[in-house]
Amino acid sequence: MAATNICTELKVIDHALGWLMSVPGASNTVIESVVTYSRMSMIQLLGKVPAQAASSQTVEEMTLLAYNRALKLSKPGSPVLGVGFTGALASARPKRGDHRFHLSTRTSDRLWSSTVTLTKGLRTREQEDAVSSQYLIKQDSRNFVPELTESEVPDEYEKQFDEDEELEQLLNGILCFKMYPFSSDTSDGERKIILSGSFNPLHDGHLKLLEIAIRKDGHSV
Repeated sequence: MAATNICTELKVIDHALGWLMSVPGASNTVIESVVTYSRMSMIQLLGKVPAQAASSQTVEEMTLLAYNRALKLSKPGSPVLGVGFTGALASARPKRGDHRFHLSTRTSDRLWSSTVTLTKGLRTREQEDAVSSQYLIKQDSRNFVPELTESEVPDEYEKQFDEDEELEQLLNGILCFKMYPFSSDTSDGERKIILSGSFNPLHDGHLKLLEIAIRKDGHSV
């Protein structure tokens, strides 16, 4: 199982983390949990004021932050998973809009996002917390089956990234880093060497660095 970093805006995480941490050895997979329970906490996490706290866009931004944080906290090359969760559930004051939650996960080559709109007035806040937590755990471990009604159909979205798209995200600062594991059975055509720098202008020193990198990789220039 991939090491997991969880970022959530709701107290739902109390239930989910309790279930996750009750499994022996959970500390080997759960790296960190961040709960942005207040508006200012959310703003500080995102580095901006979100257009809407409970939205697909916001949860995907939270997920990307969780994924990059997991990369930094994990052993290089370890599989990691970033999880984001936010929602608008029953509260002390009746809500005009839907009761809903948004969940998203991110790995190096996959973004998955889901929105579930709950039947308004069907459950108490505690029950909505429980259902939301079950759904979160189901996506992470497949061991829980959330008690959703037939009309509460998740609206899911998935995006796969090929290696070129991952590299573009890295160069654009979307990903903090990416590991390229070079194994002995990797063909020459599949091996890549990335030399960082502005190269503006390119000079003999840069070319020398490239030459050394290629030789260290076991190739001749």
